[in-house]
Amino acid sequence: MKARHIYYPILLATIISLIYLFNKNYSNFTTPQTNTAEQPSNIVKVSEPSISNIVNSQIYSVKQGDTLYSIGKNFNMLWTVIAKVNNLEENSTLFVGQNLTIPSENEAKTVQSRTDTIIADQEEQDNLKSAQEYALAGKETLSYRKITTEVVKKSRLLIKYNFTANDIYIEKSIDLEAGIAIVEITHDESLYTVTLNSFQKNMGANTIWTPVKVQY
Repeated sequence: MKARHIYYPILLATIISLIYLFNKNYSNFTTPQTNTAEQPSNIVKVSEPSISNIVNSQIYSVKQGDTLYSIGKNFNMLWTVIAKVNNLEENSTLFVGQNLTIPSENEAKTVQSRTDTIIADQEEQDNLKSAQEYALAGKETLSYRKITTEVVKKSRLLIKYNFTANDIYIEKSIDLEAGIAIVEITHDESLYTVTLNSFQKNMGANTIWTPVKVQY
């Protein structure tokens, strides 16, 4: 009789152990486990739509010696815009065969690049007024103000952006009637676009120019 009572605690302990093991295994089977291991490299992460998905854009295949700057120059476009469109850093190194999206001219205008607004201080305003008076009087004093590239070369932009006399200055466009001109500057393999406005409109050959915006 005593022997039978001895087996009761052992039997009870066995039953409790079996119940515990069953619950543990069932929990592992039904509860999703968090995988803290590194995700496989072939998993594609969904991101926001890229600006490179622009309609009417064209694809350019990188050739030996190409840089973002040289490609931008070939397409008459800011190289920073091409970098932005393709989600690249501005100093990215390209590889041969790499496909780049080149937006149309109108599409490129929608791509934000860095833009600085140039505000004429009182000294600049006085200089513009004097230059206009000299020009109307037929004097050569401050005549450089009639040449857009010379205006940029002799402006304070040289100090702000470290432009030098060795940089390349090109007048890209000029509209005397609208009083707007564009000058492109190649500096340290970077392209800067300077917008100039006329001091007074409808002055023809006597138009005096001043920088109002720099994009790069």
